[in-house]
Amino acid sequence: MATKQQTAQSDFPDIPRGMDLLNRQLLNKGTAFTEEERRQFGLDGLLPPHCESLEEQVVRAYEAYKRKDDDLERHIYLRALQDTNEVLFYRLLLDHIEE
Repeated sequence: MATKQQTAQSDFPDIPRGMDLLNRQLLNKGTAFTEEERRQFGLDGLLPPHCESLEEQVVRAYEAYKRKDDDLERHIYLRALQDTNEVLFYRLLLDHIEE
């Protein structure tokens, strides 16, 4: 009989687990991983305990962006965001493209 972990691994054989998943900016959803996804992909303890939707993450990221004092700091923030979570990066850009 397969354990839950073995079943989760066989359901998604091409998706990395744990820190390997978090280090892939195209796959990393940050705090948007659901409780079930956190169990399936071995993310328990690697993320803050609170789950957020992508929309909530965008609001939080935009607030952090607005706190930057100059264009260089904003550029550095956006580049770091793109390096860690491309989905959030592009959603933030789409939601605030006029700026």
